[in-house]
Amino acid sequence: MSWLDSDDFPSGPGGGSVDQYSTWVHPNTQAVYFWDVDKNSWKTLSSPGARMFTDTVDPGLSGYQVQDGDMWWDSRALELRVYHKPPKTPEMANNPQGRWVSSTNPEMTLEDTNRNMIIGMVTIDGSSSPFEEEEVIFTADRPYGGAPESKIEYEWRSSPPDITVRDAGGNEVTYTIFFGSPNQKETTVRFPQGTAVFDGAYQVAYNISCRITAKEEFEDEFVNPVGNSPSITVRPLPLAADPVQYINMASGLNGLSQEMYTFTDGSTAATPEGDAFVLDFSQVLPNFFVVPSTAVGDRDNHEVIFSTKPPSANPGPNDIVSSYQSDYGPIDGIAGGKATGYILQISHLDPTVEKTIYVYNALNNAVQGTIILRP
Repeated sequence: MSWLDSDDFPSGPGGGSVDQYSTWVHPNTQAVYFWDVDKNSWKTLSSPGARMFTDTVDPGLSGYQVQDGDMWWDSRALELRVYHKPPKTPEMANNPQGRWVSSTNPEMTLEDTNRNMIIGMVTIDGSSSPFEEEEVIFTADRPYGGAPESKIEYEWRSSPPDITVRDAGGNEVTYTIFFGSPNQKETTVRFPQGTAVFDGAYQVAYNISCRITAKEEFEDEFVNPVGNSPSITVRPLPLAADPVQYINMASGLNGLSQEMYTFTDGSTAATPEGDAFVLDFSQVLPNFFVVPSTAVGDRDNHEVIFSTKPPSANPGPNDIVSSYQSDYGPIDGIAGGKATGYILQISHLDPTVEKTIYVYNALNNAVQGTIILRP
């Protein structure tokens, strides 16, 4: 029989000459399988618990704990389905819910076989610390979306959408967040001068998000006609500001002769503590400036990131506290009143709790320094 000589699944019909739990490595995929005599089939070693159900009712509703990779032959709809539970991503607040996916129509649903479109998970990307009056780009994406763009519409939103403050004369003035293309996949966002508002050490934040809905004429085709992105918390940098505190930055070696970023006093003290450098939280709120040396300031070879999470933790826009600025000012104590380097906005951090800022080169994601903000 020719199947005995095949390089692909050599057990053949009935599992002839293959013992229970015998293993075999697929020559192309290198996936490891083992033979189950009772099931008369090979099973992948990476998912030995995957099962096959045959019923008219969802196995999950019949008391089974279904898992990723389980299959279900729906004998009512004559449809083969595979249970899929997408992996959790850093943007998800909760574990994702699994669903049965049709092998012939991945968008179908048993509730209504004509209602088969999905918007999918919505993600957005954009700056968390733009300058007032600076136009920055925000983009939405649907990595698991199946519905075509022609059947959906976008709605960019800010919470709050505006802010009311009193001017120097005591009059109320309202500033509204401006979206250049509020109903497109990509939009510009501008925070007017006056939206960078501080209440003591803390700054008023704006949550930018995108809502995607099915167009009214296509709503009946969607499993769920609405999808919402997580928000990006934005704290705009003021155009006109009081002189900010600063520290100096250079490149050096630690005790193991490895390259690291070192920090020295500027207008505020940077105290060495092992390989880290300690700053007084109260002296640098709500933001401070890092003035790099010429070598570190060479952005062709260095793109320095300051983050509340190390790169291994996949920091998001809300974790990055640095923004590169050219000739930013006024800088307290710098000759000429302006400086080029990195402004760190920490007005959203709790000044009563010690916080570590990880400093790394974005070109290779190597942590090369730490700043400890200490109460």
